[in-house]
Amino acid sequence: MPDTAEPLYDAERQSSSSRTAPINKQGAQKRPLSRFEPYSGLNPGALRNLMTEASATFTQGSIARHIAVTASTSAVSLFAVFLVDILTLVYVSMLHDPALLAAIGIAKVLMFFNSALATGLIIAATAVLSERIGHHAAGSIPSLTASLLMMVFAVCGLSAAVQLSLAGPITHWLGAEAATYEAARSFIWLTLPFTAIQAVMQMAAQILRTSGDNSRALKVVLSAAATLAVADPFFIFALDLGLNGAGIAFALSACVSASLGVYWVRKRVGLVLTRNLGLLRLHAVRTFRIALPAMAANLATPVGLA
Repeated sequence: MPDTAEPLYDAERQSSSSRTAPINKQGAQKRPLSRFEPYSGLNPGALRNLMTEASATFTQGSIARHIAVTASTSAVSLFAVFLVDILTLVYVSMLHDPALLAAIGIAKVLMFFNSALATGLIIAATAVLSERIGHHAAGSIPSLTASLLMMVFAVCGLSAAVQLSLAGPITHWLGAEAATYEAARSFIWLTLPFTAIQAVMQMAAQILRTSGDNSRALKVVLSAAATLAVADPFFIFALDLGLNGAGIAFALSACVSASLGVYWVRKRVGLVLTRNLGLLRLHAVRTFRIALPAMAANLATPVGLA
């Protein structure tokens, strides 16, 4: 296959040029790193095998089967998330306090804003990562996956911090009464910071899905749903923590699923943190060029209706 990716990654290679010729202990220059090695964290053979497996999953065989597998696993993931959210509402409703249900509604509005931002970044990540896989630029993928995970964590974390600092005015603007805000405040402080970790889980699942590993991507999302389904009744009823128990259960599920997702991304795709700010800036520019319009589209309808 002709190396059509060369013009696309010249800037990235210049950013990482300081690593192209390492020096050994005797002062002799080692062989130059191949295009599969810079920032890879895996040997070139392993990277080639991973990328071959990923591309072969969606380039050979029935197109209808590829669509069915991808669509069905994504649908099951969404169904599991929505089902567990409904179960959370059912559990809280069993406490027979309307203010608590209203509090969850207020918190979910704030969480939706972060989810919309994360979804925009995930859409962009799919496009950027698919381009790398299609061009067989395996050496740049581990540093790119690390940058994508850091970007989604930073964006959602910053958004959560702003929302927490303005929680009072926002809930008042949404029409919440004082009693509702008091009930929602602790739940918001328990859940909103962990939306950044949940976004890392979503990004990790999408990275796995983009690389052709649909089954592990599904398992990452299902691990969040399963943890929440078990933890919700335990914290809400068994420990008698009420709405705060639901918040703790959400935080726990986000941590469990994000840990599993990052682990599998590291093992199956590659994950290498880089201190090269130029490379990170390059990844951010390429990603946000696609992410910003996607974020605006995600927020346009709900903001307009509000």
